[in-house]
Amino acid sequence: MKTTTPFPLENLPYGVVSTPDDPTPRCATAWTDYAIDLGRLQRDGFFNSIPGMIDGAFSKPALNVFASTPQSTQAEVRARLVRFLAGASEAPKEKYFLPLSQVTNHLPMETANFSDFYCSLEHAKNCSKIMGLEVNRNWYYIPSVYNGRTSSLRVSGQPVRRPWGVISEPGASSPATWSRSKRLDFELEMGVFLSKPLRAGQILDMRNAREHVFGFVILNDWSARDIQGFEMAPLGPFHSKGFGTTISPWIVTIDALSPVECPVSIPQSPPPLPHLAWKGNHSHATWDIELSARILRKGKTYHITSTNLKDLYWTPYQQLTHLASAGEGLSTGDLFGTGTISNDRLNGVGEKSGLACLLERALPENRLACMEIDSLEYLEDGDEVIMEGWCLHPETGRHFGFGECRAVIVPALDLRDICDPNQCICSSLASRIMDVKGEAGGNAQREIVKDTKVVLGATDERILLDETESQTVVRKFDMRLLTLFTVINLFSFIDRVNIGNARLLGLEKDLGLSGLRFNIALMCLFVSYCAVELPSNILCKIVGGHIYIPTLVLCFGIITMLTSLVEKKGGLYACRFLLGVFEGGISPGLVFMLALFYRRHELGVRTSIYISASSASGAFGGLLAIGLSRIPPWGLIHTWKNIYFFEGLVSVILAVIAFICIPSGPESARFLTESQKRIAVDRMRIDSAGTTEHSRTKFRHVVQGLTTPPVLFCAFGFFFGNTCAQSFSLFSPSIISAMGYSKELAQLLSVGPYAAACVISIVVGYISDRYQSRGWMIFAIVPFGIAGMGLLEFLPASKPGAKYGALYLAVPGINSFLPLWLAWAVNNAATPTVKAASSGLVFTVGSLGGILAPWVYLPGDAPNYRTGHTIMFSFLFGSWAMCIGLIVYIKWENRVREMGKRDGVLEGLGPEEQLELSSRHPAFRYAV
Repeated sequence: MKTTTPFPLENLPYGVVSTPDDPTPRCATAWTDYAIDLGRLQRDGFFNSIPGMIDGAFSKPALNVFASTPQSTQAEVRARLVRFLAGASEAPKEKYFLPLSQVTNHLPMETANFSDFYCSLEHAKNCSKIMGLEVNRNWYYIPSVYNGRTSSLRVSGQPVRRPWGVISEPGASSPATWSRSKRLDFELEMGVFLSKPLRAGQILDMRNAREHVFGFVILNDWSARDIQGFEMAPLGPFHSKGFGTTISPWIVTIDALSPVECPVSIPQSPPPLPHLAWKGNHSHATWDIELSARILRKGKTYHITSTNLKDLYWTPYQQLTHLASAGEGLSTGDLFGTGTISNDRLNGVGEKSGLACLLERALPENRLACMEIDSLEYLEDGDEVIMEGWCLHPETGRHFGFGECRAVIVPALDLRDICDPNQCICSSLASRIMDVKGEAGGNAQREIVKDTKVVLGATDERILLDETESQTVVRKFDMRLLTLFTVINLFSFIDRVNIGNARLLGLEKDLGLSGLRFNIALMCLFVSYCAVELPSNILCKIVGGHIYIPTLVLCFGIITMLTSLVEKKGGLYACRFLLGVFEGGISPGLVFMLALFYRRHELGVRTSIYISASSASGAFGGLLAIGLSRIPPWGLIHTWKNIYFFEGLVSVILAVIAFICIPSGPESARFLTESQKRIAVDRMRIDSAGTTEHSRTKFRHVVQGLTTPPVLFCAFGFFFGNTCAQSFSLFSPSIISAMGYSKELAQLLSVGPYAAACVISIVVGYISDRYQSRGWMIFAIVPFGIAGMGLLEFLPASKPGAKYGALYLAVPGINSFLPLWLAWAVNNAATPTVKAASSGLVFTVGSLGGILAPWVYLPGDAPNYRTGHTIMFSFLFGSWAMCIGLIVYIKWENRVREMGKRDGVLEGLGPEEQLELSSRHPAFRYAV
């Protein structure tokens, strides 16, 4: 039986990792479920006294320095690690252990030269048969090899983009076209990293080959067969191979593989030339490494390959010797691929299971039943290829392995938006603009990023992970986090707007809030609220939302409780101001936290759910106020003071729960299993791959996020709508009471419209995600609010039932479109910095409506509140006008860009400067 981990004590492979708290790449070894921080171990003197060890070798961002040390040094390092991890060492372990689910893997070595071989006899025979040829005579005398591109190297987990190339389609009118590859394939290989260099001009003796090998990885040599078919003659592959080469992140060392050395399984005939003939014990000629490859497509797994390294015709030692047989020299960190490792193995039903690519499956005798049933020919966008390698230790009986080598296929660039389709060009800009499906629209958005080391990730249809497992993780996030965030937002709103309920229970009279003093008390909160939103969100990122959000909840809960003790209006003003200080960071902070756990296309409905707490506060807050006001007086606490004391107490309790339950990120969610943590982290890595993981915040992008027309439209649209929502949340009990209902009944009647608004907000968010539209949803919803406000204004006071019924149009019509303004702004921002600035601006400008809201409904306007209703009516029209204006602008601007009228901004700019244009680049398309 295989162990649950590929990294038991028998293995201890090396890699390079970084962590969220320390993004600096450094060397590590993998053991069970942990990455052992070798840099920290070395700084603490763990490797002192080992002959040949180089100070600081493990603090480097690559393993080259360590790999260049003598093999005796490497053997002693490994032995010392084995003793340490087996418990023989007295050194403290905890600070060196990094959960694998929390680390980011990087390419393990700096590679100057990459070559790829063609050394499987089964593979060569099948490929030759497809072309109607025999295996070339020279193939049996030299290991066939070509020089690849180191720029193609990707670490496992990074997506691979479908390439463009020159293709000759059979029967096509043109002999060649430049188009997307339609026949994308994988090749299951192993990669060999080199350690000891060989000076140029020297020739490698095979007897010394072992001392030049550092270790092995699994290697996927992605291949575009249609591009390869046209470009192969006469010089061999180039673009068909150079777009991507994925390797597993952990290098299994030559020492760890010693126990699985074995003879070759295929005799070499004719015998190799003398310099390629194996001169050692034949039982050590190669390695017994069992390899497999499977394809994950739309949640279904296809097991394609089961093969073994020992089935290569030319062994890795022979390949290495040939590589250095003409004096080219070798460098530490050089990598070569073994070539596709196919064999003639049959599975239980007589099918060939050992073929290590899809090309070989083109022969009728090589087809698999599962491929025939589902018409699996070549890789489609969204397919994921997962490769594994395992060894059986002959002495311990335990399996050890290489970890997974996996990657998902993402669509080819739509170069028609970047280049002249009549010209066959492929500029450096085109090759580095990564297109990401916009969260909200059918239009593809282009994420312009500077860090060319990042390959863009998948969309909702192109996910790396098994969707069933992914949905299990999402459900846990929904149950544990989304529920908690929604309740936090609910009580944030309740503590903010309960002053409207307290007003009906005597607060105004007890504190002497005559005239406009009540409105001043309302405004005090929103002044501080608006002032702290942006800086508070920055603090949230610095401190960590898992600490910062609960701290805010604790503080506003305490302030709410203290409000129950105020005796004068000055005390109320102070409490309201402080409440704004601590509540101002809640909404943007929760948006920030949601983005840590959910993919972009999952955020729309969940943002609506958590923001619907503002509607729920109007419903739940009214019921809660009625119940709390009936608690008999105790000490100084009575009637309206009960509302503040007990609602604040609930917030304090909620803060304690939040401290316990909110994780810093998916990797630290205690309610997930270790495998689920890895899935959760992978989900977000894929989803955020369109941005630079450690990109710097640039002032020009901040300015762009604050000044682009779509963001300004969204900000003012949100401002108009939020002013209406805040006004109604503060005054709805008073408005209903003025219709002729008792104060207690007015509080009860305020529940219905807000309960309806809560449900409708969630439904609207779901529909917006489902049909990928923000603008048209806002356009459709706002008229309901306008109609409701019109009825409130013009219906006579003699029809209180009809006026109350109008609230069921007005309240949902106001509250359900607000989340869409924020989502629309983020959808039309290109880079992370622009998105952060855009969302911050929309929140800040929208919150200014909170300052205006207390002055919409004035005491002198009662009981009809015509002036207030007119203002609300006008503001809803303003929000609707912003929506119409933005739709028209986007349609016009996208059309202008499609006609090439914005291409002039590229003149005189280099590739780097063009990338800095972000959403102002002519290739970017805004989403409606």
